[in-house]
Amino acid sequence: MTLSDMLCDFKFESPSDRAVLLAAILTVTLRSLIDGTTPMFFFDGHTPGSGKTLMADLVSLIAFGHDAPRMTQQKTEEFKKEVLALLIANQRLCLIDNVTRPLGDGVLDGLITSKQWRGRVLRV
Repeated sequence: MTLSDMLCDFKFESPSDRAVLLAAILTVTLRSLIDGTTPMFFFDGHTPGSGKTLMADLVSLIAFGHDAPRMTQQKTEEFKKEVLALLIANQRLCLIDNVTRPLGDGVLDGLITSKQWRGRVLRV
């Protein structure tokens, strides 16, 4: 079985859509061999149930053997806390599910453009 064979049931609109999924799989799987930052990948679809979450889970299953950890789109302060918790847990991939507004802020920008990211750990 080839990598392309595993993608046969996805209904890609164009060859570039298929290439994005292949690039995500290869990037995440080979991440430890890449010195520097890597891109963030987006899976977009026009309807619920089109397989976007399944694509993210496939990337995670191939690379790590489990579904992608999930988080939702949140305001900057909550997002910062969620990101720090994921980093402390050594999660190397995360699915931001059901994005409903433009995605991006200082936290996300720093995560995808820096080799290191820091946050303040709050104690209870």
